[in-house]
Amino acid sequence: MTKRLLTLLGLSIVAAGLLAACAAEPAPDANPETNPEGITVGEPNGENPGEDVPLDPAGAMGPDASEYAAIYAAAIRQLYTVDHTFGDAAPNWPTIYIASQTDDSVSGEEALTEGMTLDAGTQDAIAEALADLPAEIVWVGTREDVPVSEEDGLVEGGEAVVVTLGNVHVTDEDTVEVPASLYCGMLCATGMTYVIEQVDGVWQVTGTTGPIWMS
Repeated sequence: MTKRLLTLLGLSIVAAGLLAACAAEPAPDANPETNPEGITVGEPNGENPGEDVPLDPAGAMGPDASEYAAIYAAAIRQLYTVDHTFGDAAPNWPTIYIASQTDDSVSGEEALTEGMTLDAGTQDAIAEALADLPAEIVWVGTREDVPVSEEDGLVEGGEAVVVTLGNVHVTDEDTVEVPASLYCGMLCATGMTYVIEQVDGVWQVTGTTGPIWMS
């Protein structure tokens, strides 16, 4: 065997050994605090925790999942009873259509997170939390699924209103921000981002942040 062949054979043996060692050694875990699905707790969708991150429906961060409906119910109640655009004369619409698909852009700002669909359990819990309102809760996919008048855009002749919600964004342990909008006609609509805080164990709207639009 020539010297050249011996050299090539030796290099092949070394390379094979290195490949075997790499295959045997497991890849280091960059973050051992992950759930079984490999999603880092506190960083859904690769975003930084605590920096405008949508609440994980599984309750991995921020408020517990059982409080999810209470947060949304607080936003809907505020729209229906206070921020309805009718001043002191609350219209008390007999029907509230609520979109199950969230949309952050309803606040009037560009949506930074993708929408999600509120599951049936969350929908039922929201409706139960709002049972004291003088209105029937009806769930739809989006606002576009509700028929409106071609003349004035009224929902059921002014007897109903459509509420669209954004995602829940955690700012700290007891405070979240939720985009929300109300639509009952071309000249009866508004949207904003609510600041919702846990006060004495109850989620309450304590203010707004960012722009408020109205028509």
